Amino acid sequence: HIGVITGTHPGPGGTGSGIELAKGGTLTLSTSVVSDNPSAGVRVHSDGTTAEVSAVFVARTSPTDIGRMGMGFDVALGASLTLTGGRMVANHAAGILASDSGTSLEVTDVHIVGSLPLPDGIGGWGIGALDGAAVTMHRAVLVDNHTTGLIVSGAPSAIARASLSASDLIVTRTRRGQETAFGAGVFVEQNTSFALERGVLSDNHGFGLVVRGSETSALVSDLSVVRVQTEDELYLGRGVVALEGAYLSLTRGVADDNRSTGVFIDGPGTRAELSDLLVRGTSPEPDGTSGMGVMVQLGATASLSRALVMENHTVGVFAAGGDTMATVSDVLVADNQPSSAELGGRGVHIQGGAVADLSRGVAVNNQEFGLIATVLASVNIVESQLSGTAAGLGGYGDGVCAMDSIVNTSALIVQDNARSGILYQDSSGSITGSVARENSVGLVTQGLLPPDLVADNNVFEGNTQNIMTDGALEIPDTLMATPTLPDFN
Repeated sequence: HIGVITGTHPGPGGTGSGIELAKGGTLTLSTSVVSDNPSAGVRVHSDGTTAEVSAVFVARTSPTDIGRMGMGFDVALGASLTLTGGRMVANHAAGILASDSGTSLEVTDVHIVGSLPLPDGIGGWGIGALDGAAVTMHRAVLVDNHTTGLIVSGAPSAIARASLSASDLIVTRTRRGQETAFGAGVFVEQNTSFALERGVLSDNHGFGLVVRGSETSALVSDLSVVRVQTEDELYLGRGVVALEGAYLSLTRGVADDNRSTGVFIDGPGTRAELSDLLVRGTSPEPDGTSGMGVMVQLGATASLSRALVMENHTVGVFAAGGDTMATVSDVLVADNQPSSAELGGRGVHIQGGAVADLSRGVAVNNQEFGLIATVLASVNIVESQLSGTAAGLGGYGDGVCAMDSIVNTSALIVQDNARSGILYQDSSGSITGSVARENSVGLVTQGLLPPDLVADNNVFEGNTQNIMTDGALEIPDTLMATPTLPDFN
């Protein structure tokens, strides 16, 4: 139960490890040091093999010339490991790696520090769950690892679906890998189920949380993703990302002080349910663009409810592209600012065929537009308020702006906007039961409009000019650029 295993030399074939257990063997190990060994600190392999390990220190495992990787713990081929209380330091490829269908790993109270990439630049993970392994984690801290702090990746076959359930997780200061442009906090991909309760992802590089792939689902609650650092050449730094058909449920989350985008939902078939969120203080990319709070684009579907989106740059909530759908309810979008490239500061921006429903929303103290729908967007706004929009660097300042789109408003209040409360150009839809007051102009119509656009039950009063027909106010006529992601493959 108490021992020191150190300095094992590889055998003639380059094999060897600190402790190796296989072929149905059992092991109980506690209060031990396993250090400076080759290939693996502790290797547990094959069906029926089980190990219970507690209070161990596993450090400086090195790769071998025949390609054995140098993990702290290597659990594979259907084996089972329970690890309670441990510290893994400066191992290679991964602090802990679990792989293959039938493999199970339960980890509690572990601290994994400084895992290193292999000589070819691959890996350096804190914990990896691959190709059908099932992992449960409680109270884990992953610090100063490389490429990704925690990776969960399945295989294309349904029988190799990886799963990981975690609680009370901290992943911080993950460093960029030698062969990747990022050092993500948590990376979940390809035929995987992932669940996390209570997590902090801080000061990682490129991404905080990534969920990707059409057979991948992530159920996340009580998560903080903060201070994701950018990589200058690829303009990353995003807090939470879902793409390539993945499903993400995020409840009670914070994305604060990240770069480029706080929450990024991208691509056909990708679905996200986001509730009880704070998305704040997203900074622009190094070229001065973006810095958006929540972005949904290119065929993704997202719902956002009970959220505060504030002090971001360019746009607070953005949806773009055909087949993109965004449902926004009980959300405050406030105090967004132009990017350092002098773009935007808008509250909500819908464009390029995207469909959005906004209910019980407030957009206040933004720049240029409280909400703009442009170039074939379709938007419904119900029981919402858009106020205090400043003219911004573009010189606009409209509560609601519709250009070449369909916008329906009902029970809307637009107040104290610098230029207009409501502006429609070459658009259709309806304006019913709404109030525009204390704006420079209450309602502006210009271009081709349907005759029944404005119902009789609206109130336009107390503005410098209540109604302007056949107006000629300037509106931006180009789509806002949408960002792309690197090829993760």
